Amino acid sequence: MKITVSLAAIIVSSAFLSPCPVPISQQRTISKQKISLKSGNLALSSSASVDASGVFGLPSNVSASLSRDDDVYDRKFDRRAVTLGKLGKLNLYGLYYGSISIALGCVWFVALKALWVFYKMTGGAIDKRRRMVIFCNHVWGVCLLRLTGCYPRISNLEKLDEIHKTSTAAMFVANHCSWMDIPYVGAAIGYGHVGWRNYKFVSKKELEKVPILGGGLIMGQHVVIDRTNRRSQINTLKSGIATLRDGVHLITFPEGTRSRTGRLLPLKRGAFKMAQSADAKIVPISISGAELVMPAGWLMPMQPSRNIVKVTVGDPIDCSELDEKELGEKVKNSLERYLPPKQLMKAS
Repeated sequence: MKITVSLAAIIVSSAFLSPCPVPISQQRTISKQKISLKSGNLALSSSASVDASGVFGLPSNVSASLSRDDDVYDRKFDRRAVTLGKLGKLNLYGLYYGSISIALGCVWFVALKALWVFYKMTGGAIDKRRRMVIFCNHVWGVCLLRLTGCYPRISNLEKLDEIHKTSTAAMFVANHCSWMDIPYVGAAIGYGHVGWRNYKFVSKKELEKVPILGGGLIMGQHVVIDRTNRRSQINTLKSGIATLRDGVHLITFPEGTRSRTGRLLPLKRGAFKMAQSADAKIVPISISGAELVMPAGWLMPMQPSRNIVKVTVGDPIDCSELDEKELGEKVKNSLERYLPPKQLMKAS
C-alpha cells in the first residue's frame, strides 16, 4: 500500500465517530452590525460576518457563519503548499492538523490497548458489539475536530428522529470525495448522544494493514470487504445483514472509491442488497465541499471545514417495495438533491 494512503488513513480517517456540531438552526450569525467590546474597544464593520467561536472563544452554539449562503466553489482558496514527493502536498494548516491528530492519537492508542486487555480478560463476553471502542474513537474525533476548526455544517437532523426513537438500525450511504467524509458522516449520525451510538463502517480490507487504524477496524468489528475476492464479498454481505439485524447502524460509501473530481460516481448495489435483506431503511447523506478541504493529492487537510463543508441528511428510504435498480436511482436522486451542480454525476 502506498505511504500516502497509510498516513492519510491513520490521521484523517481514524475518527469513526466525530463530534456533534450544532445544527444550523441553532447557530447565530453576527453580520451587518457593529460589535463593541467595552473592555477591548474592538469593533467589526457593518459588512463583517465573523465566526464568534474562533475570534471570541464563545461556545459553538453561538458561533456565526461566514457567508454561508455563498457558493464555496466560486471562492478562491490559497493552495500554496510544499510537495513531499509521493506523500502529497502539505501546508501550515495541514501540519497543525497532523500534529494535533498524532498527539491525540497517542492517547487513543493507549485506550485501545486497554480495551484489548479488557476483552481478553473477559473473553469478549462483555460489550460484544464493541460499543466502547466506538466511544473511544468518538472522543478522539471530538477533540480533533474541535481543535482544528473542522466542524461541518449539518442540516435536516430531524429526519433521523424516527430512526433514533425506535432504535432501529439503518444503512447510511454518503457520497465520497475526501478522507474527511468519514468524520463528517459520524458527526451527523452521532449527533445528540455524545458518541454513544453504535455503528460500523463498511471498509476495504487494505485498511486493516495500516498501523493503528487497522487495529481500530478489527477491534471495532467494522464490516470489511476484500474487493478482489468473491467469497469475501459474499461474507461481507452476510456480515452486514447480521449487523443491521442486531440493531447496529451501517455506514458505507456506495461509489466504492473516492471521487477525484468531487462529482458523484455510479453507485454500486451491495449496500442496497444489505438494507433490503435486513428490512432496514436507507438514509442518504450528501456531503458538499469536502474535496475543497482535503483534495486528492494532499497529505492533510489544507484548510478548516468551517463555512465550507455542508452535510445534509436526506429522507429515509423504505426499501421494501423497490427493486435494486429503482432503489439505486432513488438514492442517487436523493444524494444529488443536496449537492451543488459541480458535484452532480456526469451524464453518461
